Amino acid sequence: MPMSNKTEIGFLLIISGILGIIFSILYESTALAFISLTLILWSFLFLLALPGKYIESEDMSYFITSTFSALDQIITSAGLQGKAIYIPVQKESYLPPWLDFKNEFIYISKAQEGDKTTIEKAFLKEKEGLCFNPPGLSLLNLMEKKSKLEFHDMDRDNLIEELPSILTDKIEICDEFKIYFNGNEARATIKKPICENLCIEVSKMQSVCPYIGCPLSSAIACILTRSTKKPVRISECLLKDGSLETKYTIIN
Repeated sequence: MPMSNKTEIGFLLIISGILGIIFSILYESTALAFISLTLILWSFLFLLALPGKYIESEDMSYFITSTFSALDQIITSAGLQGKAIYIPVQKESYLPPWLDFKNEFIYISKAQEGDKTTIEKAFLKEKEGLCFNPPGLSLLNLMEKKSKLEFHDMDRDNLIEELPSILTDKIEICDEFKIYFNGNEARATIKKPICENLCIEVSKMQSVCPYIGCPLSSAIACILTRSTKKPVRISECLLKDGSLETKYTIIN
């Protein structure tokens, strides 16, 4: 696709997303807010993560920050006290018709509960919690497209070997990436992420950071969920000296 077309699509998605956020606030529509969030995140990929960057990452962060701020306000206004859990969706698996997700999704329960209870409630028709697409899902799909790999069923050794080159060479979103596993925990170190300014702003939003994460930390959570077929929580996230350190818990 020519660069001019990518640019036009990117700005069209931004405008559509911002208008969607405005109308979601006016009409108190949570569904419209999350659709708008997805549109703006796709614009992020077109204008920043795709080859031939058109605008600076610092400028791009201003577009995305307002969307994450809206997400933070929605969660706070809904009084959701549970911690976000990334729920796997296996290929060709049956899902209830009221749960319209083809890929990994996030569930936040109304109250703090045990992981097992929270995961079970994510699939109920009548629930007080909130389900939505992860902010890093689009980035995950881009990573699979660029690398021509699928993360489904990819073991830990392959993740350790493949992820650094995908993030640093294929999509050039950071200078260095490492991931370590210890039992049911994974720790990712991302040096000089291209979305550093966005990470700084997201870290100020208590309902979003660290449990939902920025697009980059969220994409890694999606990868772990997809490869292990197990729910995943972001348990810790710290941006320091240009490095993003994130710890994930794989729920057995």
